[in-house]
Amino acid sequence: CNMSEAITSFVQRDKNAPIQFTNLGNTCYMNASLQAVLAIPVLVERITAYQSNDTKSDASPNILSMIVDLHKAGRLADAKSRLEAIKTKFGEKFAEFKGNDQHDAHEFVVLLLDLLHDSTNRALKIDASAPKIAASAPKDAAEAWQQHLNFDNGLVYDIFAGQEKSTRSCGCNEGSTWTTIRGIILTLPSSKVVELS
Repeated sequence: CNMSEAITSFVQRDKNAPIQFTNLGNTCYMNASLQAVLAIPVLVERITAYQSNDTKSDASPNILSMIVDLHKAGRLADAKSRLEAIKTKFGEKFAEFKGNDQHDAHEFVVLLLDLLHDSTNRALKIDASAPKIAASAPKDAAEAWQQHLNFDNGLVYDIFAGQEKSTRSCGCNEGSTWTTIRGIILTLPSSKVVELS
């Protein structure tokens, strides 16, 4: 049994198995990233529900609708045209992704999640001409989180965001701040070299 037969057999057994994506020319980073994002059931469910409830009449498809369409693609041929559309849209938004150069998958995922967040941001839209009012320092984590949600409240944050608390103490002056984070970078320990004789 070769690899292609094994994959075909797996896909035939499991209707929820991911569709194989065609490499459009150095797009392994994009394909792997999209497969990873589409393998997060809660994210797919929420963006699909959001898209079906979104009443905005946008003449050109946004990245959100393109991802939902890619997820709904039932065949490899359908997926290819959707991948091409996503690659084109990404190149329009981020010039470095035009053409067929290799890219970093992590960078692609971060930018993709930013676009999905922007497409689903439910925060109140702030009038740019309105006078700026500084938010008071939050008393606790819940208040800090609510202040953040007033400006940044999208589906991606529902799933991937959290808070980091920093406490400072110097003499009689103590205080805490809360920073919203959407990712944690983990440093992997360097592997030990094992010499075989």
